[in-house]
Amino acid sequence: RSLGFVLNESASNLTKALKGDVQMQGAWGEMILESILEKSGLIEDREYELQSKKYTDEGRRVRPDAIIYLPGNKAMVIDSKVSLSAYERSVNAQSEEERNKAEDDHVQSIRSHMQNLSSKEYQNVLEGASLDFVFMFIANDHALMGALKHTPSLFDEAMQKNIGLVCPSLLMVSLRTVENIWKTD
Repeated sequence: RSLGFVLNESASNLTKALKGDVQMQGAWGEMILESILEKSGLIEDREYELQSKKYTDEGRRVRPDAIIYLPGNKAMVIDSKVSLSAYERSVNAQSEEERNKAEDDHVQSIRSHMQNLSSKEYQNVLEGASLDFVFMFIANDHALMGALKHTPSLFDEAMQKNIGLVCPSLLMVSLRTVENIWKTD
């Protein structure tokens, strides 16, 4: 088999896995998050850490995907939530009715992730070193923007739960801001 055939087959298998395998989608989202952190200019284990175990006051273990440390004993928590199945259906829908149903499902999936993320109360597990909200990272710019276009109130719903919705481009801007804060501090 040629290298081109093998690469095409691998890409096809990855596409299939990402479309249907929730764990694969989660691992992919975490990989994208880690890549953005590496490119942000921040230094791992000094200005951010990945997959660190923390405990609530009740002793329940939580593990945010990333904690970004800020000057002044503050931190940002980022948790990756990937939900591309319904989004992919909306992009490939053959009718307006099918598209609307898939977009509704996509927004509902994001809302479900927001509820789950809100229940983790990450902002209460960093020994007083956290901001008042967490970032919910959606690893595809178009998936987040499509959900916000379909349901403009989604961003406000997230903020009411102390969650900021971010995608790769928005997160990179935020992390570059953090890098500049560290430089000036």
